[in-house]
Amino acid sequence: MTCTDRSQTDVAHCTFLVDSSLPSTKPTALEPDYIADHKTWESVQCERFLDAGATHFLARLLWVPDWEFIPEQYRRKWGSYCLLRRRRRR
Repeated sequence: MTCTDRSQTDVAHCTFLVDSSLPSTKPTALEPDYIADHKTWESVQCERFLDAGATHFLARLLWVPDWEFIPEQYRRKWGSYCLLRRRRRR
């Protein structure tokens, strides 16, 4: 079973799961960080994704390369979207 909508599916029955991990979002009991749960899940494919909530509006408005001299507060912040596969039980 592939699971993409956590609100409608019991994750315990999923073989695959799509999850996001963004710096501006903290895990909760209702929305855990499955990407960090390496004991249960393995990453099949991950892609960087802009965390708009943690990125200054100027960094979202203007495209500027990630140069080191740009102050940290004005740099883009990145998270991940990952396809996860449940690890086999031993």
